[in-house]
Amino acid sequence: MKTQSTVADLLTRVAGRDEKAYDQLRRRLTPHLFAWVRAVVGNSKVSRQILDEVWASFHREARSLSQARRSPEVWLVLQARARGVDWMRTCRGVMPQALARLQSLPTDASWLPDLEDAASLDERHRLLSKVLGQLPPSQARLLDWAVCMGLSEAEIAQRLGEPEGKVQSELRAAFRFVRHRLRAMMGAWTAGI
Repeated sequence: MKTQSTVADLLTRVAGRDEKAYDQLRRRLTPHLFAWVRAVVGNSKVSRQILDEVWASFHREARSLSQARRSPEVWLVLQARARGVDWMRTCRGVMPQALARLQSLPTDASWLPDLEDAASLDERHRLLSKVLGQLPPSQARLLDWAVCMGLSEAEIAQRLGEPEGKVQSELRAAFRFVRHRLRAMMGAWTAGI
C-alpha cells in the first residue's frame, strides 16, 4: 500500500527541484485553488491562466518557503486571490494593487504560518465558515465583495447606491462581529458576558 506524501514532504522535494513532487502537489492543491479563483473572477479560462502564473511563481519560491518551513497552501491562496482580484480590478478599469501589496510583505515569508500551524487551518476555516453563516446577509455580502472580490469601500457604495460612510460602518460591524464570534468560539475571548 502506497502512503500519500504530506504537503511538507512535497514542498521539501519541490525545493530540491523534484518535478514529480511538484506535479503531485499541483494536482493535490489546484482543485481548491481553482474554485477560489473561479469564485473571484467568474471565468474558468482566466482562472486557469491565473493559476498557471501562480504555480510558476511557486516553483521559483519553493526553496525559500521550504527553508523557512512556511505553509505553501497559504502562500498559494494569497497569491491566487491577489492575482484574481487584480484581474478583476483591471477589467473594471481600476488600478490593480493586491499583488503589489502582497509582494511588499517581508520576502523571508516570516508572516506566513509555519507548516505545523497550517495543520490547524482546516479547523479555523470550519469555524470561520460557521461564523460567516451567522452574519446578516447584507453584511456577509459586503465582506464577500471587499475580501473576495477586492472591491474598495467606494466601489461597494457605488454598486449599492449607498453613502460610503454607511458601507464603512457596515463593514466595520461585520468585522467586529466575526472577530468577536471567533474569539468566543476559539476560547480566546476573556471578557465576561
